[in-house]
Amino acid sequence: MSLRTSWRWVLVVCVGGLGCGIEQPDEDGLGGDDLEADALGSLTAAQKAQAIAVMRDRLLDFELSSYGTPAQREATARRLFSLAQQRLAKLDPDTGEFSDDVDANGNVTRRHGCRALLARHGVGTDGSKNEKNNVGSCLEAQYLMAADLLASSLRPPATFADPVGDPQRFSRQLAAALKAIDSADQLTETVYARYPDIHLNNPKQTNWFFWQIGLPRGATRALFLLQMYGLTHPPTAARARATVVRIAARLGRPGLLGAEVHRLGFTKGYHYSGANLAWNTQAHQFLGLALGDAARLTEVRNAMELSAQMQWRLPGIQPDYSYRFHNPANAKGGLDLVGQLYIGGYGEAQVELLAQYMFVTDPTAFRLRDVHVAGAAKPTYEYRSNFIRLVQTGARASYRGFLDPATKGRHVSHGNFSVSGYTHAMVLLAAMKLSGTPPWQQSLRAELGVALARPEITANLGPKYRAVLAAADRSSWPALAEATFFDHYPYVDYSVLRRPDFFLAQRMLSSRMLPGELLVDGNMFGARQADGRYTLALEGGEYAQHDTGGALDWKLLPGITTLYRADSADAFKVVKGALKPQYRTNESAFAGAASDGLTGVSAFVLDALNTGLQAKKSTFFFEDAVAFLVADVRCPSCKGEVTSVVQQWPLLKAGTAGERPVTVGQASARVSLPQGREVGAPDAGRGGVPYADTRWVVADAVGYFFPGGEDLRLRIKKQLACWDLLSRQKAELPDEAAGRTLPVQPSHTRCFTSQGTRPFLTLWVDHGPGGAVSTRSTSWVVVPHATEAQMAQWQARSPLAVLRNDATAAAVSYRRADTFSVGLVAWPQAGAPRAVELAQPELGKVTLTGSAVVQLKKQGTTLGIAAAYPRLAAAKVKLTLGRGYQAGTLPECARVSSTEGLTTVSLTLGGGATCRFKLSDWGVPPPPPESATARVLSVDTTVADEPESGTDGEVEPEEAEPYGPEGDASEAP
Repeated sequence: MSLRTSWRWVLVVCVGGLGCGIEQPDEDGLGGDDLEADALGSLTAAQKAQAIAVMRDRLLDFELSSYGTPAQREATARRLFSLAQQRLAKLDPDTGEFSDDVDANGNVTRRHGCRALLARHGVGTDGSKNEKNNVGSCLEAQYLMAADLLASSLRPPATFADPVGDPQRFSRQLAAALKAIDSADQLTETVYARYPDIHLNNPKQTNWFFWQIGLPRGATRALFLLQMYGLTHPPTAARARATVVRIAARLGRPGLLGAEVHRLGFTKGYHYSGANLAWNTQAHQFLGLALGDAARLTEVRNAMELSAQMQWRLPGIQPDYSYRFHNPANAKGGLDLVGQLYIGGYGEAQVELLAQYMFVTDPTAFRLRDVHVAGAAKPTYEYRSNFIRLVQTGARASYRGFLDPATKGRHVSHGNFSVSGYTHAMVLLAAMKLSGTPPWQQSLRAELGVALARPEITANLGPKYRAVLAAADRSSWPALAEATFFDHYPYVDYSVLRRPDFFLAQRMLSSRMLPGELLVDGNMFGARQADGRYTLALEGGEYAQHDTGGALDWKLLPGITTLYRADSADAFKVVKGALKPQYRTNESAFAGAASDGLTGVSAFVLDALNTGLQAKKSTFFFEDAVAFLVADVRCPSCKGEVTSVVQQWPLLKAGTAGERPVTVGQASARVSLPQGREVGAPDAGRGGVPYADTRWVVADAVGYFFPGGEDLRLRIKKQLACWDLLSRQKAELPDEAAGRTLPVQPSHTRCFTSQGTRPFLTLWVDHGPGGAVSTRSTSWVVVPHATEAQMAQWQARSPLAVLRNDATAAAVSYRRADTFSVGLVAWPQAGAPRAVELAQPELGKVTLTGSAVVQLKKQGTTLGIAAAYPRLAAAKVKLTLGRGYQAGTLPECARVSSTEGLTTVSLTLGGGATCRFKLSDWGVPPPPPESATARVLSVDTTVADEPESGTDGEVEPEEAEPYGPEGDASEAP
């Protein structure tokens, strides 16, 4: 069974006879059977020219942010004019270069001064990699500043007059822009003459991104605006056109922009796919519109669709509509399934690029399509729908406008989580005028409304997006409503629980994924990112605002089980003076979750990077609480203390007295600790104060409950807020790691001095020293918006019980109002499948045979069952219930036989997907079939993991189905 669906589109005649897709919404609002065909081939030359004119007009409006009322348009024009005057004042009239922004050491302070940087190398010398990267970004900035000069002169309102009454000012700005463009073009030629291989992805040479993506995008944007200036001011048309054609010819050099749009393909060490493909294609879009080149714009459309295509074993949009990037090549030079979770970072960049493309091209035949090819073996190619669903995924991995930092790959070390590309993409998609307002658009409008209710999100929107938002008619947008759901993304080992008043997401690790990456000196301390880290948010920006992310102790991330030592978070080793990445996958493929769409159970087998530490970790997501279980902790050859981290929380909320106490409830005592005073935090080492037999803790309206009592350690400490410690450059490491230095350049310091520390509460449980672990299991529950009285009540009579937590199984029950839930994990075992038994009065005796993750939820006379095999391979498991239940219509993954006293459920699971259905008590009419939900995948046994020991009921999968018209990944050019 394929994960892909068909969508329904009707092709109608639109403005000027151009092909325009009008969707016929189905249940999820993303289309139906017959999809839009390619109308480009049937267009006449005049129709193509008209389509290009429409795209030019819309792109120029977006580039100039000239939306809204005449007053708003004039304000925009004045802002651009003022910016242009600032740029013009810095332009050297002789060289055409913005050359005065270089400090005494020759460092670029505002990414200008390209000649000064180039002169530092000297003729015939190689120069340093970082300096050559600076030259590339400097040239890109030079083109962009030329574009600013042009933008101020394009389409000013009729009421706008030159502030100084100079009728020649606009002409002089055109001349200055041409001078700057020529200067940047000549310098680019000089660089290529000196370093002919500068565009290659050679770590010793330079970063290819600046030369193949950054510089071409800056140049082609300037050329597009230059061409539009010529069209707007006819006396300058010939001069502008000649410059566009001349520089466009130079951009055609191999290795820079290329004469043709890059197709999906791989060369030595780098690739054009996903966001990189979209970035490169955007440069071609600017150039195609500047040249009026319909053939190039057709290739642009095709390449943008390719970047929106669902991928398998490739970077980009995954079959569960998550996103990953930087898949490494395997030993034979081919591709494998391993990749990086990148819903943030590259994922948000791609959705913003595709949203801009869709916003500009949607009224034309160059729009993103969903294509149905009659009679083809694989007839449906989804581009538009995949893209929209990726935007929805990013929205669901965000909370009130703040993206989960754990989804950003190495970009987690860059310190910007507040306004993501998803927010910008949602602005464009929500503002588009579409026929019938499809459900997906209303859904995105609701998500966007919640984010924009926060003033810091609205204030940080880019000016283009604020202008689009201001011009949108929001009268029909839905009322603000926080989403409620549980999602799991099996292709990236990521789970999300959303409630109206909190967000909790968790990363896991399997043999399909890498925990993070060390690339261009970013994320140097992210080795523990996927060891069970969870992100809790009550407001949204706890780890995004006030530089709290830069102050994290990355050795003690929330939720991880780790070997604590000075280098435990290091993603690198220093080998002969160079940083060498130390990331690898988990040994086990067992990682996944089962869910009914509102709550869920996740589990994975941890084999921690470079330590030998192993553990079995499970998480139980209930309506208003989340339970974390750790079992079978082993580290026979480890040197250091084995620790499970309950929480590391930024204490930024102050009470009326300037402090909000942290309260620890023990079996027979209660201790209040002031927030603002350091507790158990010596200058070096982990520190921490032990609290024996701890039952609960409350801090900043978050409760932590320990079902069996724990010997907890607690630390309140002000931690250094320094992004440089995470992302680069010869930084002295603080505390117990002092004295270790990294062999990279010491040119940047962003360690804050005036307000350089942030207070954190850290809670953890020690399992003992490696090699002699004494505490092999632990458990805790996170209760958002808790009070001391509530947690004391939990201590007296907990609604949650840990039923099993050992090397064989994990199980938790939770009673809330009229609902009784049980989550069960049967861990993989070597040999024949084994049975795990539980006895619960509400359910009878429950027996699970075979490794799986199962959720049982009894409400009245109805029993909901959700089950998954936490691998992408397929498996058969059996669930036996010691009570009689009746089944109605069942999904293909389930078979049920029952009597009055016994029910047997046979499950065929695969693809990491949840099989879910409902049963009713014996003698009660069966419930209606479970309705389809876009976020819960149907069972697909066509994708296989690498084999591992203890297959535990697996069945042989079919040959994996490649996605999209390019065929299997191994066939990609």
